[in-house]
Amino acid sequence: MVTAKVSQDGQPAVPRAAPLHPSHREGDPVAFVERDEGVVLRPVTKALLDMWGSVSVDGPQDFGSIRGQVRAVRTRSRSTSGF
Repeated sequence: MVTAKVSQDGQPAVPRAAPLHPSHREGDPVAFVERDEGVVLRPVTKALLDMWGSVSVDGPQDFGSIRGQVRAVRTRSRSTSGF
């Protein structure tokens, strides 16, 4: 197991000895995924645009309305969480 410390800014330092995906290079994106046991660092191998067309829909979609609904849910969520 490789360990590291958290800086004064609250940022963890990932040591060189920590194994990352073999294909990853400097500047490649990674994601911090919350799990029951803690946070897992995962390589980001696909962008949202890579997923284009992967979900079938019935007819045209009103993305303006969908965005409005998502914003409303987020606003309610933030107002009740105290952030």
